[in-house]
This record gives sequence, structure tokens and C-alpha cells, in this order.
Amino acid sequence: MNPHTVPARLVVGVLSAALMLGVTTPAHALDREKLAVCVKELNADFQRELASRPASAAMTALQNFGGMVRDDGTFDQLNAKRKLAQCGVLEKEFKTAITLLQSMCKLKPALSKGKGAAYWHTVLRCLVEQGHELGG
Repeated sequence: MNPHTVPARLVVGVLSAALMLGVTTPAHALDREKLAVCVKELNADFQRELASRPASAAMTALQNFGGMVRDDGTFDQLNAKRKLAQCGVLEKEFKTAITLLQSMCKLKPALSKGKGAAYWHTVLRCLVEQGHELGG
């Protein structure tokens, strides 16, 4: 995969997941403008990490992105819930958003049990592939 195509596909993948969430939730449950800003922030950090530490780029970007991943590589649900709330996903829709992501990406194990740089790379790679399927 060409590393220069990853940013656009990542953004499209994340936005695709958000749009799918928007279809399954009330219109007021998702602030797409806030979410778009967050996606740009995450993508920018991911690109910086790819340049300096490609093996741990995804995990580090998610750590920097509101502490969604702990230093030991496990998912921090409380921090993720807080960060997604800042990104326009209402707290009551958090579980739906996580379930949708896990379903789209066929994540094994689930986010709550995922661990390590390779796992988080798989999560971000899935989002990239979702964007690619949509022509991103």
C-alpha cells in the first residue's frame, strides 16, 4: 500500500463510519462538523507518527488523541467516551459507535480486549480499507 494514499483513505474510512452511525442514530446525536475536525486532528497526528515511528504510529496517534489507548496498548473506554463526546458523538451513542466500528472491521478481539501496536494498526488499517472500498 502506498503510504501517501493512507491519509485520504483513513479520513474517508473514519467519515464513512461516522456517516453510517449518523444513519442509525437521531440527527441530533452526531455533530458532523466536530467529528470532521477531530478526524483531521487524528489524521495529522497519525501522519507525524508514521514519519517518525511507523511500527507504533496508530497506537501512538490514538494515545495522543485523547488517551484512547493506554501506554500498555489497551483500550481506555472512559477516555474514548470523553474524546468522542468532544468530537460530537453523544455519550449515549458511544456504545452504538463502538459496536458499529467492531462490526465494520470484524475486530477480534473486541476493542475492550484489544492490545498492542499491531492491533491498533489493524483497526486503523480497516478504516483505510473501508475508505478504499468507497473509492477514497
